[in-house]
Amino acid sequence: MAGETAALEAAFSRVVRLAGEHAGALDSAARYMAASTWVGGGAVAFSQALSGQRTRLQRAFETAAGQIAGQIRAQGGHVAIPALTTSIAILSSTTHGSGGSYAGMDVAAMTRLIHDLDHAADTLPAAAHQLTAILTEACIPNSTPRPNAAPGSGHNPSLGPGAGHYLDRAPDHYLDAGHYPGRDLDRGTDPDRDIAAVGAWAAAQVPDLRRRLTVLQQQYDSGLTSAGMAAFGLFGGYAPDQGGAATALATATALATALATVGNAHAGDTTAGRPTAGSTTAGSTTAGSTTAGGTTAADTSAFSTAGSTTAGGTSASSTALAAALATVLTAQRTGKDATLAARVTAWWRLLSHAAQEHLIAAAPNLVGSLNGLPAATRDRANRTFLHEQQVAIERRLAQLRTSGHPAGRKTQEFRELDLKLRQIDAVTQSLALGGAQGRPPALLLSLSLGGLGRTAISFGDPDQADTVVTSVPGTGTRLDGILTDVDRAGKLWDQAHSTARSQKIASVLWFEYDAPQLDATEILADRSVTAPYIAQRGGGTLDSFIDGLHTAHKASSIPRFTVLGHSYGSVVVGVAAQGRPRAFADQLIALGSPGMMATRARQLGVDQVWVGESPHDPVADLGRLPLRSVRGPGGRIEPEFSIDGPFGTDPSDPEFGAHRFVVQDLPGNLLDVIPYNFPAHSGYWDPNSPSLRHLGFLINGQYSNVLVIPLPLPHPEAEPPPTPPSVATPDRSSRPSPTPQPSPGPSGA
Repeated sequence: MAGETAALEAAFSRVVRLAGEHAGALDSAARYMAASTWVGGGAVAFSQALSGQRTRLQRAFETAAGQIAGQIRAQGGHVAIPALTTSIAILSSTTHGSGGSYAGMDVAAMTRLIHDLDHAADTLPAAAHQLTAILTEACIPNSTPRPNAAPGSGHNPSLGPGAGHYLDRAPDHYLDAGHYPGRDLDRGTDPDRDIAAVGAWAAAQVPDLRRRLTVLQQQYDSGLTSAGMAAFGLFGGYAPDQGGAATALATATALATALATVGNAHAGDTTAGRPTAGSTTAGSTTAGSTTAGGTTAADTSAFSTAGSTTAGGTSASSTALAAALATVLTAQRTGKDATLAARVTAWWRLLSHAAQEHLIAAAPNLVGSLNGLPAATRDRANRTFLHEQQVAIERRLAQLRTSGHPAGRKTQEFRELDLKLRQIDAVTQSLALGGAQGRPPALLLSLSLGGLGRTAISFGDPDQADTVVTSVPGTGTRLDGILTDVDRAGKLWDQAHSTARSQKIASVLWFEYDAPQLDATEILADRSVTAPYIAQRGGGTLDSFIDGLHTAHKASSIPRFTVLGHSYGSVVVGVAAQGRPRAFADQLIALGSPGMMATRARQLGVDQVWVGESPHDPVADLGRLPLRSVRGPGGRIEPEFSIDGPFGTDPSDPEFGAHRFVVQDLPGNLLDVIPYNFPAHSGYWDPNSPSLRHLGFLINGQYSNVLVIPLPLPHPEAEPPPTPPSVATPDRSSRPSPTPQPSPGPSGA
């Protein structure tokens, strides 16, 4: 008995020593994940999986030691189990940048992370074999027949170097991202198998992480990129897939890669820069075999099998590619996934140049609409689409005009094509406003023809800018009349540039929502300017666009973001800001606003909220009406009493809590008998006006130059009079009025 106890004690000592050598195998990797604060995307899920595997590893050693200690005690011996878990010291991430925040990709840390995982993959299987030998010699029972202690010859290369033959029979769930069905990590599991499975998990991560890091290093020689790019670029395989966007992007990657390969092999089989005969089969992606940031080799090879279509026809693969991108755009319009733009950024930058070019050639309108892509890329894709559409529409209109049918010009097709051509003309004229009189060239960031149309146009590259202002127009906006709104965005650039010439400024006009129109549709709640439903739909789309501006911006600087809403556009801005609290913009500016869907400015979740309102602006004062519109029977609007007004508290109301700046005071009509003047609603961009000057200062953050309307002083608390009254009632005539006063205009205005 004494000899058996001594043998068990020796086995126990060997387990403790083995734990000391290997229990911390994942510590440094966990330390890098925590210290570098990679956030969003798949980084969080990967960190959780890593933490789970680290816990599993250390509990396995504790379990093995506990099993042998139990045998010793059963034979009357005494043994104390030391703590076999390790702790990790987390270095502060404030060393990675200014301001105490880290927002980039540390290549050295990521390289070390991969190296440590690779080392764990190499050493843990051997440690598991040693533990198997110890437990077998100690006659410790296990739930699964334990193989021989000596390493076998059935090496599974997918599990990394050093993996023994019994790992081939490990359940599949050992290789997942930290989930262990049926095995809760408590004592009673097979600790040697758990240790081997942790090594197998580490080995499974290394190839994809290494491939992704190599691509990231090629893209960023400085070794620094955005947190979103790192999260999705390196850890994309762990990112959640809301709305199927990740799967769609992976499908697009596989198709574009395969078609680009075919295009290079058959360069003569293209027409007008378009891919022709598709030599791939659509829908070949194996379910579950793709990751957010790219595709596996198996996916790509699945699309490289031959098949062909007739020359001039549309290949099934190109159709599938367009469908995949359309899926992403559908998810983008909802604005529900705040990480989608970062995912798109990582996806695009991990593509090969050939695949990128094929995507632009095959679906320029879809590529140009993807938030998160570089602004220059979107501009090139959208201009390609604009030119192609103009040529095709003019050709078709000519056919209709010369057709033998007198009614040819009155057909629905003719009217739709004529509208699109007018929209193209308006966009072309708008783009021509850039590159002149000191302005930077205009960039076409999105374009959709037909109906009201949609577009986003920027003066200056928002990816490179120090300051970005995005303007959202209001009621009556249509693409065929967009020139006025784009001109206003140009004036904002001019004014901001005039007082901050050393700054790179981008002024964006964003019109990607169905603005309410003053026509017969006004009686419908979903189309009415008096109801919030249009803003609620458009707010999510604006969220996605702003997400894209954030994630596509160069990582070496932190820009200043301003979002400006005019008229009903301010309602859209208010909805969008609340959809991304503390992550939308640095400041909001509301011009002629009837409301921002909030009762207090602080609900908008930004640092600064500014309001400019002319005293004679009739639209702005709609926010004071104690009514709102709701959806009634048949979808028609119905009025309903609301103490907060139609869209929340009037932003110019002092109780709303916004900063109010001085604008020009245009007189009302008919000798001021009627206090409103509709030109006042559109005069905020008038040349040399106080409002335009103040807008420039606000965009640049030059607050000391802004004339602010002071808030009226509140009533002091009334004190109960003494009994009997011994003094006269104080004169209250000098007390400031609590009633908001009109915005004062400068002298001579």
